[in-house]
Amino acid sequence: KVVLEITTGNGTKTIHDGLNVQFNITTSTNAIGGEANIMIANLPMDEIINTTTLLSSFENVKKRKKIRLSAGYGDDIGVIFQGDVVHAEPISEPPDIWLQIEARIGYFDNTKVITHTIQNKTSIKDIAQQAANWLGLSLNWMSKANKMINSFHISGSANQVIQKLNDLGDIFAYSDSEKLNIIDSLNPNIGITSTLSKSSGMIGIPKIDNNAVRVTMLLNHSLKLGQTISIKSDLIPEVNGDYWIFALTHSGALRETEFYTTACCRRKNGK
Repeated sequence: KVVLEITTGNGTKTIHDGLNVQFNITTSTNAIGGEANIMIANLPMDEIINTTTLLSSFENVKKRKKIRLSAGYGDDIGVIFQGDVVHAEPISEPPDIWLQIEARIGYFDNTKVITHTIQNKTSIKDIAQQAANWLGLSLNWMSKANKMINSFHISGSANQVIQKLNDLGDIFAYSDSEKLNIIDSLNPNIGITSTLSKSSGMIGIPKIDNNAVRVTMLLNHSLKLGQTISIKSDLIPEVNGDYWIFALTHSGALRETEFYTTACCRRKNGK
């Protein structure tokens, strides 16, 4: 099941349940936060016109267009992406009109320059709180970091504000469009440990890539960045152990039987 909530350029919000949708979404613990490629078939024509970015060059004021996608099985669905439309255009003609959408977390806010200076010695948590205020987000502090910073200055986009926080060290900062999330950069511990094995839904075998491990499963909207995942593989026991998730990819198509989640993980405690 896929539920779409689209806010068009004129501010109209609509919710769609049951449209033919294809999606590939990646979220991660970095300044960009997340990106989505979404294909939607047969939206109402007025909504296609108000969502498309093809007319953007004729607009005196750029209009914010947002998309929120929830997915899952049956009644068990959850939000896996919400962000701003970067590019949207129809790519086919009737009878089936497909709208191709590229979306990104925080894209609209990157059109504005944010300039602030903190001159006094301040805790990293207080700086994160002020940064969240500048970005119009609530702060979701999930870190044990308590370092003090002598001063802080930023003049740049929303992504640059978040990157500047990451440059302070000890933390990863990332946005989900509603919250500025802060986790420890070393061995974060968010929520409940999730165990993944063949019997609990792991598909294929773990893939080892650049000091990280990628595991695929049926779509799991409840997994969170920074969460601990315990991997148990009979075929590659060397990878067994506890990891933390630094990136998630969700993909699927409504007319296919399954949706998938891939978690990119780093081993905890550096082992």
